[in-house]
Amino acid sequence: MAKLTPGKFNVDLVTLIKRIRKEPLSSNYFIFSQEKSVFDNIIKEIGEKFTEGNFDIKNNFSKYYSEETDMEMLINECSNESFFSEKKIIYYKLSKKSGTKGGLKADDKKALISYLNNPNPETILVIAVRDKEFSIDTYAEYFVKNTGVFILESPGEDELINWLNENRGEFNLEKDAIKVLLQHINPSYDESIQELEKLKSFCYDTKTIDLNAVNLCIGMSREYNESDFINAILDRRPDIAMLIYDNLALRDDYDILLIYMISSLFQGIYKLGDPELNRMNEFELKRELKIFYDKNNTILNKYKKFRSQTNELKIKNAFDYIYRTDKALKTSNADKRSLFTTLIAEILR
Repeated sequence: MAKLTPGKFNVDLVTLIKRIRKEPLSSNYFIFSQEKSVFDNIIKEIGEKFTEGNFDIKNNFSKYYSEETDMEMLINECSNESFFSEKKIIYYKLSKKSGTKGGLKADDKKALISYLNNPNPETILVIAVRDKEFSIDTYAEYFVKNTGVFILESPGEDELINWLNENRGEFNLEKDAIKVLLQHINPSYDESIQELEKLKSFCYDTKTIDLNAVNLCIGMSREYNESDFINAILDRRPDIAMLIYDNLALRDDYDILLIYMISSLFQGIYKLGDPELNRMNEFELKRELKIFYDKNNTILNKYKKFRSQTNELKIKNAFDYIYRTDKALKTSNADKRSLFTTLIAEILR
C-alpha cells in the first residue's frame, strides 16, 4: 500500500470548524487529536449542522469507547433505523494503537470498511483517534469515499486566540488579557479552555476578562490536586470545587478517584457522630477518619465543623447521591461535569 502524503490531513481547529460550517458534511469522520476538549466543539458543530440547528445531546448523540464496545455493537448502533429515529452523531473513541486492544483490530476491519462505504444517512460516525503515537498509514484503508480525515495540529498563538474568542460566550475578552494569558500556559487547547473557564467564574459579575483578572488568576488551577477538591467541599464552596474539577478532568480516570474520595469523606463525616470517637486522642481520631498529613489539625477541624452543620439524614442522602452518581458515571453516555455539578450541589444542601 502506498504511503499517504505527509501533512495531507493536517489542519488547525478553527479552520476545521469553519470547514464543517461551510462544506457539506461527511458521513464519517476520522479525527486525530490527543486533546480532549476539542471534540466537544467538533461534535457540537457537526450536530448543529446535521440537525439543522436542533441538536440535542441527549437525543442526537451517543458515545462509545473501543475498550468496552466491540465493533459489532458499534455498527449495529450506527445502522439502527426506525420510523421514529432521529438523526444521530455516534462518537467512537480509540485510545490505543491500531491492532491492539482499545484500537482497531484486524478482525474488525472488513465490517467497519463495509459500513463506512454504506453508511446510514441518519447517522454520522465520528471516530476519535486519541493514540499519542499513531501512524496515519495504518488507517489508510479506512479512508473511503465520503469520510472526512483530519489531523489536528498543535495550536500556535493565532489559533489559540481564535479558539479563546470562539469560546468566550457572553464575556468580553480583552486583547491584552489574552496575550498575557498565553504567555503563562502551554500551547494547548485543553489548558487554554481550562484557564478561560476559571476566568469566566472569576469575572462572572462584570462579564469582562481583563488584564487584572488574568494577573490575579493565572496559574492558580495548575497547583490544584484532589485534596484541594475535597477541601473545597469541606469549605462548602461548590464554585471552587468545580473550578478544581475542570482542572482535574483533563487527567485519566479522574472521576473514579474523585467519587472514591467524596465517599471516603462522608464516611468520615458520618463516623464523627459516633460517641465512641470522642474518647480517642487526635492521632487515633485522624487514623480512624483516614486523615493524613494534617499537622495543625486543619483538616480535622474542617471535618468537625462540617459535621456540626449537617445531620444524619443529610449524610444518608449524600451517600445515596454518591451511589447514583457513581452508577451513572459508568454509562458510556455520561455527562460527567453535569453529574458532578449536581452531586456537589446535593451533598452541600
